[in-house]
Amino acid sequence: MQYSKSSITVFSTIFLAITLSVESGLSQSGRGRPKISPPQPPASKLEPVNIPANTAVIKQEQSATTSRFVLKNGITVVISEQHSTPIVAAVAYFKAGAVEASDPRFVRRLLAQMVAKGTVLRPGDRIAADLRSLGALAEAKTAYDGTAFSLLVPAEKFKDALAIQADMLQNPTLEADAMRREIPLVIDLEGNGAASSQSVLSPSRLRGFERVDPDLINVDDPGAYSAARLLNLTLAAGASASVDALKTLTRDQLVEFYRTHYRPENLIVSIAGDVATFDALVAVQQLYGAFGAKRETAASTGKAAPALKPMATSPPATTSGLETQRSARLESGGQEPKIDDATLTAAEDRLRYAMERADISQSIVSVGFRVPGAESKEAPVLEVLAALAGFGRASRLRRAMIDGSMVANRIEAAYLAFPREGVLRIQMWVTTDSREGASLDKAESALFKELARLRGELPPESEIARAKTMLEKRFIEETGGYLGRAKALTRFEASGAGFRAMLDYASWIGSVRAEDLRRVAAKYLTLTNASIHEYEPLSAPARTFDSDSFAATVKSWAPGFDAPIAEVSIQPVGSKPSPASVSQGPERSASQRVMLESLQPLPVKDFSTLNGPKAFVCEDHSQPNVTIAILFQGGRLVEDATTSGTTELMLHSILYGTPRRTFSQLSEDLDGLGADVGIVVEPDFFGFVLSVLSGNAERALKLVRDAIEEPAFRDDDVARARLAQIASIRDARDQGVSRSRELLFQALFPGHSYSLPPHGQEDVISKLTAEKLSEWHVRVIKRQLPVAIIVGDTAGSALVSSQLAEGFKRRDPETSIQVRTPRTDVAADKIEARRRERTTIALGLPGPKADSTDQTALKLIEWAMKGEGGRLLRELRSKQAVAAAATLDVDAMFAAGVISAFATTSPDNEQRTRTALLAELERIARGGLDPDELASARALAATSRSVLLQSQSEHALQYARAFFYGKSAADADGFTEQASKITPEDIKRVAASYFKASRASAGVVRGAPAQATSPSPPKQD
Repeated sequence: MQYSKSSITVFSTIFLAITLSVESGLSQSGRGRPKISPPQPPASKLEPVNIPANTAVIKQEQSATTSRFVLKNGITVVISEQHSTPIVAAVAYFKAGAVEASDPRFVRRLLAQMVAKGTVLRPGDRIAADLRSLGALAEAKTAYDGTAFSLLVPAEKFKDALAIQADMLQNPTLEADAMRREIPLVIDLEGNGAASSQSVLSPSRLRGFERVDPDLINVDDPGAYSAARLLNLTLAAGASASVDALKTLTRDQLVEFYRTHYRPENLIVSIAGDVATFDALVAVQQLYGAFGAKRETAASTGKAAPALKPMATSPPATTSGLETQRSARLESGGQEPKIDDATLTAAEDRLRYAMERADISQSIVSVGFRVPGAESKEAPVLEVLAALAGFGRASRLRRAMIDGSMVANRIEAAYLAFPREGVLRIQMWVTTDSREGASLDKAESALFKELARLRGELPPESEIARAKTMLEKRFIEETGGYLGRAKALTRFEASGAGFRAMLDYASWIGSVRAEDLRRVAAKYLTLTNASIHEYEPLSAPARTFDSDSFAATVKSWAPGFDAPIAEVSIQPVGSKPSPASVSQGPERSASQRVMLESLQPLPVKDFSTLNGPKAFVCEDHSQPNVTIAILFQGGRLVEDATTSGTTELMLHSILYGTPRRTFSQLSEDLDGLGADVGIVVEPDFFGFVLSVLSGNAERALKLVRDAIEEPAFRDDDVARARLAQIASIRDARDQGVSRSRELLFQALFPGHSYSLPPHGQEDVISKLTAEKLSEWHVRVIKRQLPVAIIVGDTAGSALVSSQLAEGFKRRDPETSIQVRTPRTDVAADKIEARRRERTTIALGLPGPKADSTDQTALKLIEWAMKGEGGRLLRELRSKQAVAAAATLDVDAMFAAGVISAFATTSPDNEQRTRTALLAELERIARGGLDPDELASARALAATSRSVLLQSQSEHALQYARAFFYGKSAADADGFTEQASKITPEDIKRVAASYFKASRASAGVVRGAPAQATSPSPPKQD
């Protein structure tokens, strides 16, 4: 207690000093005060705080408003206090430690699912129900290095949600019956490469670079599947944990597994958001006071549980010949024992190779190199090396493989850093169009030649500066939201680098030099340290490689890749940073960062010009980044079967330069400014979203504006731009949920533009010429003024007046477009058979248009139906056990609306799942929502909206939708208030109007029954 009083006094003094400096700065800016917690009263006036001895603080440190505490029982607590948004994120992360064969990864997945299935205080589905009532969004995810339990919750409900999470983690009942019901689901998730959680947060709609975390493995995404298999191949030698072992797992074994791994010394609790540091710390201390003090938990059976028996593993398979179905999985127990930098490259002395075939549309090659993890001094070098190779439009691999030889549709590189070891991963989507490009061998040959260059050349300072700038920009975006910040704090803490390395990320990577990059590339990018996973369509020619023959082929493709390179003298990372090619603006001091991180956004303002674009600005200084959306009405809405996809190809081609600036020049300029340009093609509007470091916003906006107004449309550039769109078309075709949604829209809107594929039709795209795109540009861009939405670290109308007001000149611009209203009076089904292990069902009902006042009530129904504890999962997964996943989406468009229910199931359960979905829709139509469901839906929707608006790009798109659908831009920020006025009678009326099962259409991607697919192991050596 004495510690608590004195510590609170010390930190109150610090916060008082911060608050005074903030008030002084804001009094001159005139932009309003930041929302910062007032200082605590003197310790002598505080009520006594009871802190359990087991969780007394034994070590603490602080940097600005981020603090780290180590508790007596071993728990590490990191708290980042920020107040720009009234929500809090908390991540409870259990480190996996050195994982061996007796510690299989999918048992951790089962345990992550089971701890949410009930405690002594909260049996059954009570945990999900209680969290929903608080408006808490929760998820559990497993990765190679641990298991993370995340919460996002309104600030005033944070302690209540944290108490539920703490109870769940410390006192799980781990009931045997519940375990037996859960195992088939985990097998289904594991067997199909899916994540072990149901995320309730919507992904970004932008099509740009996405950093894929190793735990985010999407069952429908072939690229994510291949990436997961590569990790297993690289880190676990391809060993596969037996599904039979999971089927025979006993409760005693699971209890012992829990006792072994869910220990306080393995736990990191990271908290970020609108919370007082010591309130959060005391809450953690009190809630985890008994953790570790005794091991008899609610999961105890009254007698010592037997030791966890080793899980059986199967050796790498060596089958050959044509494989007709997705193979058995290569999942295994995560990391190998600790390997230090000096011995890492000697751990394996031969290349690893595996090949699989499936019902997919394009070949994907994943290449991995085993490298040190985040604990290593070489971690920042590897981070920069990955960015130099494959992050950004001007990255080395993109320039060579897509814009140069055109052998790939898409290519990425990433450094996946676990605490002790990591993987430098490169993924390539191979061009297969006969007019455009390449075979798999040609693409792989080009890739290894570029990697050989990367090993042997000293990169120029301009490339290094570009890579660092893009990394810094991405990191700012990732940590701008509270959940992203909490996860980053956890990641850096678990790695041993500590929270200060996260706070000083720019300095962490800034000290990397050209010599460091060459040395590390030469050391780890070697033939014997490589792993290759090829994922091919069933129609592709058979591969006959094994590890030895593939290694020999690589030597013939790229002799320099296997040649020894003289070791560059190893110099410690930490000398002078490389000079930046572009000034990034003045560096913010610690006190300025504190002030700005807690500054609430200002209300959106209309800065529209008389003869120029409509323009809206929302100042948000919580991160040194600004997002500018430049959008036009129409696009897909005015396409038909003969022009499907033209708008998107035009947008891709615009970014290939102007008559005075080539693609290479434009890409290098944008990357050097820390600018990322995403393409938006919604059903009713289209355009670009520019996200850039705020100090460079004016220069980046000018580059994008010039490209929009004066695109070059060179024939060669159009051919290159086509590659990215073809990859998007094929990706969508291979993902069950997106494909079933596409089929549903075809069934709902026959003959209307809304039924067209979201990325267009490949046969149409392949015939489009530069001349046709130029004509389309005149038709859909040069005849209308854009709408500009600016969100972020900007000063009022500065960007509008400097770059937008006079930047778009139009003579007699069109102010409206002709739109056909689709017919939705006939229910229909669209079914596509695929050779895969599951079926995806999308049932759709006609809904109201975007301008309807019924939209708010429908959004509340959506939140009552979806997510953990929502009606659909509760009924279809928990009660009937017919579906692995289910959700509800409401789409509102200019001329129509759609209410869609999705479910994934086994082919044998297709009809039962469809019947269950229809029954739930009818139940909503008859009874609406009860008061508790409505209250939970309001709370969840409000939290979700707050989280969504922390993303500048999503915030900008929300304003855009409001504008294009005839509402005030400010309406985008008023959803919570609107939802509070919805009554149970409103819900019942809206449900009765739209939830009519007899009008349901369906889009189905139908898998083959298990006995028909006969999956076989991958070819691996």
